[in-house]
Amino acid sequence: MCESQSEKAFNEKLARSQRISGQVPPVMQQPVPFVPPPKKVLSAKGKRKRLIFIILALCFAIPAVSLILSPFILGYIIAGVPGDHGDSGDALAWMPIGAFMSIVPIGFAVLVFALTMFGLGRGVSR
Repeated sequence: MCESQSEKAFNEKLARSQRISGQVPPVMQQPVPFVPPPKKVLSAKGKRKRLIFIILALCFAIPAVSLILSPFILGYIIAGVPGDHGDSGDALAWMPIGAFMSIVPIGFAVLVFALTMFGLGRGVSR
């Protein structure tokens, strides 16, 4: 069936006017079925690699947190020991400050390494 040019032009104008006015033919009113995106499937080698990265991240993250919290832990341990811990005594009151200045930066560096390992584990694609 061959349509003439005037019919084609009429049909195009009719479709354009229906789009503009909000009148949509019944075929176009049906909802589009939802198609979920394909899931990434890791091979056994990829799963093993991801697991290794996550285990490494945990092995570094737990000590890193304990290093970062070490001044507070030392403060509570020193507070539990009886005696004079001020400047006139054994000066253990300065120990948490020394730990904060020396041990905490190491803890942050180890934590950055652990977070990098975790990020690499999440980025494994095969």
